Amino acid sequence: RWTPVRGGMKTVYVNELTPVGSVLYAGTRDGVFRLSGDAWERVGLEGEVVTALTASDKALFAATWGGAIFRSDEQHTEWTQVYGEQADP
Repeated sequence: RWTPVRGGMKTVYVNELTPVGSVLYAGTRDGVFRLSGDAWERVGLEGEVVTALTASDKALFAATWGGAIFRSDEQHTEWTQVYGEQADP
């Protein structure tokens, strides 16, 4: 039986799911979230439409609607833009 898990995530648009070890990450129309117990926890890129999400050994990579690619740190909480036009400061 399937059970919805929506706590902590207001958007209903999930574009990508990516497992990293035993943790599940979601790329959404409002950033990146990770499943923590029975609720989603935001881990970055708030306001960004994440169209693709993948993982390497030590980082997550998120592609966004505007053509940018972001890389996370090892804790997957800090993000650095590694491709695309830089946002205005």
